[in-house]
Amino acid sequence: MHATLNNPDDLTPTAFAFDGHDDRRGHKRFLVARPGKIFRRSTQQYAPMTTRNLSFGGALVAVEADRPFSVGEIIDVGVSYGRHQVVPTDKLVRGIVVRVERLEPGRQNLAVRYIQPVGAAAAA
Repeated sequence: MHATLNNPDDLTPTAFAFDGHDDRRGHKRFLVARPGKIFRRSTQQYAPMTTRNLSFGGALVAVEADRPFSVGEIIDVGVSYGRHQVVPTDKLVRGIVVRVERLEPGRQNLAVRYIQPVGAAAAA
């Protein structure tokens, strides 16, 4: 199941294409598989994730969570790099979920558009 945020007045998300056919993003994507975490404001809980690709404007991540994410949900994303396996809270980047791909129960892919442009450069 795919969901897309189509309202251009609502943070104007660029499309993230899981199959690569409709890629309208303005930033080059980098295939990067790194562990990390997502903080869900709605539940005040963290969920483990792994990046699938990153760009300066957003990310595609695989998330393990029992509760489905929703298009439009505001989240904080943290990617682990180098020797630092724990992502400090002050290194999280705020984003909005622009697409959700439900996989098997407890797993889903999220396309995330960064809201903080300065933080996005640091995360990608």
